Amino acid sequence: MLRPLWTKLVLVLIAALSGAVLLTVMLVYGTLAVYLGLSDLLPPALAALSTAGAAILLLLIILLILKGAGAAARNRRPRGGSMLEMMFNAGKQMGSNSRGGPAMTLIGLFAIGFALGASPKLRSLLLKLI
Repeated sequence: MLRPLWTKLVLVLIAALSGAVLLTVMLVYGTLAVYLGLSDLLPPALAALSTAGAAILLLLIILLILKGAGAAARNRRPRGGSMLEMMFNAGKQMGSNSRGGPAMTLIGLFAIGFALGASPKLRSLLLKLI
């Protein structure tokens, strides 16, 4: 049962690492190309400084875009079927009605997780409901 899950996890990790390596190589060659292009027009030290400045500017633009996308995702209410809305509302109500505070809520969630992990019948029932 866990074998397909581990296989998928390994494949996703291999794809992510390959993508990260390829992105790094692309950025190194791109930066080198910008430096070599600027070194014909500017002294080498100024070309290196300009290349570093352009890289930092690109990084800041990417961070601003990601920050805006993250804020938009946090503010967006889940859309979808009635089950998703029911789960969203149940989570909101559970958070607002927890009388014992976060500690009691955490203990309750650990108990539910332990019960689901220990009981195959309860797990199959939950999977049928979902």
